[in-house]
Amino acid sequence: MARRHPRRWLYVAGFGISAGALCFALFAFLTPSAASVWPARIVGTIHRADAAVGRVTLARRDGQWEGAIGDFPVGTATHFAPDANHGFFVVHLADGRFVALTDRSAHRGQIVRAHPLPSYDGR
Repeated sequence: MARRHPRRWLYVAGFGISAGALCFALFAFLTPSAASVWPARIVGTIHRADAAVGRVTLARRDGQWEGAIGDFPVGTATHFAPDANHGFFVVHLADGRFVALTDRSAHRGQIVRAHPLPSYDGR
């Protein structure tokens, strides 16, 4: 009959803790930070109804994007296309709030184009 080592569980626990620490370190290393994905300042072209309107600069402060409000009129959806990264739509709602939406589809990552919506009378 084979005799088991009385402290075998220590070896197994040590191996498990080491493997867990290695996985955690690898995950932390491979997870990009916001600063590495988006720089502090981005310059890009804005489009409305498939027509280029101009160039704007957005700055990131405290995890939020800031830009000139005049570049995004109330009631419009403006596409911002940065020179180096994926773009997004900035929607300026009538109540003054802003909403940002990605310009990539979640299914395949293809670019979503903005087209004027047909008029809707609410019926």
